[in-house]
Amino acid sequence: MHLHNEKYAVLTSVEEQPFLDQYDIVHNTEKIDTNGYFMTRTFRITRLDGHSLKIALLDLICSNYEPYAALEGNILTTILFDSIVRIDMDTGLIIQYEKCDNIGGLFEIHPIDGGYLIWGEGEIFRYDSHLKQIWSFSGRDILVSLHSKQHFWIDDNQIHCRDFLGWHYILDLDGNLIADFREFGDSETL
Repeated sequence: MHLHNEKYAVLTSVEEQPFLDQYDIVHNTEKIDTNGYFMTRTFRITRLDGHSLKIALLDLICSNYEPYAALEGNILTTILFDSIVRIDMDTGLIIQYEKCDNIGGLFEIHPIDGGYLIWGEGEIFRYDSHLKQIWSFSGRDILVSLHSKQHFWIDDNQIHCRDFLGWHYILDLDGNLIADFREFGDSETL
């Protein structure tokens, strides 16, 4: 995934058990044993003045869904399996770390006016710009579909998601359910 603004270009990736000595900064917020299995969200940051920095955030499991990070000014906000992390792009230091009480892992983060929408396996969350949770929504089952690769999307200020039982949910940006209906025949396969 590529992120950029007027000051930074960031190349991001998800890696399994990389050699950690290749990074300038390694953050291990979950105190993961690096002798066992782990994954990283990696960020290769280049400033327009030529300065570069390679950062790794360790986690047990990282989703490959995109977008999993947002660049706003000199702050990079990203999600791990069950947390939200903010990194200062000039120093590479974590400036905010918030746990997210979700059933399953976090998949995507979307900046919206005044905050973020986060799609997780069990819930959708809205956070404000200070990473305080405003609301959450859960469906009848986990928020992934058996028959569609499009599980979650935002269209015309409406949030769409599908669950494992074949339900399609439509929410407004305040977390209110506008509609829910069955589709794809998912329920017939269970």
